[in-house]
Amino acid sequence: MDIQRYKYPLAVAGIVVVVLLVVYLAWIGPEGSKLSTLNDQKATLISQEQSLSTVIDHLKAEGGHLTANCANLNKRIAEIPTSPDQGAFLTQIDGLASSTGTATPSYTFSLAVPSSGSSSSSSSSTSSLPSITVTLNFTGDYRQVVAFLNGLDKLGRLYTVSSYTLKESVSAYSSGSSGIISSGTMSYSVTLVGSIYYNPKQKDICATSKTS
Repeated sequence: MDIQRYKYPLAVAGIVVVVLLVVYLAWIGPEGSKLSTLNDQKATLISQEQSLSTVIDHLKAEGGHLTANCANLNKRIAEIPTSPDQGAFLTQIDGLASSTGTATPSYTFSLAVPSSGSSSSSSSSTSSLPSITVTLNFTGDYRQVVAFLNGLDKLGRLYTVSSYTLKESVSAYSSGSSGIISSGTMSYSVTLVGSIYYNPKQKDICATSKTS
């Protein structure tokens, strides 16, 4: 008699437990798993956002220097013209010699054809550009020679020196009627062997970036 009395409530309780178990397995469990996955994705996106924010701040800072960087780039581009233009280089050398008081008795040109299979350990960023070997010979006193060498850096044309030779000589002169020979001015003869470059595929990167 007592068993029949509690049979119905126990059956109802069992059904409720089964229903709750089904609901948990069908909805609450998967939703909890989705929530955990979403939390992981959220953490990943926050990390990516912080990284991108750092990159954006860096780009904004670089953007403030864009004009100055383009000006420096155009200056470097101008030092490597699109054609050999040896005549313009010689004009610059003659002008430099005239302004520094040095004498340039001779200079020679020779086209350097780079070998496609060569691999030099001292290759620079200009090694892939066509180049012309230029040998310069000039003379002058110490002040004139130093001024000439310093002027090469400001010539407006890239000239890289690969080797040089330096010779000293002292001019002698006779002092008065006694015929005593005294030492005169120290003179230097310098030979520079270097290269000038040109780039037929030269492009203005700043102008290209503005139009793209």
